[in-house]
Amino acid sequence: MPTPSIPPPLYQELQVHARHPVPGTRDLIPAMLCVDPNQRMTVEQALQHPWLKDVESVNRNLVYRGMAARQQVALAAIGASS
Repeated sequence: MPTPSIPPPLYQELQVHARHPVPGTRDLIPAMLCVDPNQRMTVEQALQHPWLKDVESVNRNLVYRGMAARQQVALAAIGASS
């Protein structure tokens, strides 16, 4: 069910992508999408996450089909819930 801070179309897109998470993002994505702003990961914290900090890892994962779309969805979710 969509939350007040995440629009329904974006929520549906996130559900689709959550079924097949990119390796290394299983803890990152839920932390960034937490509805409670007091518990949600900040941008600074997200940028320190090993998956985003390790450029080699990110480059390897970019091969995964649809990665660019998933990143856009995650960034849009952060913006929508801020």
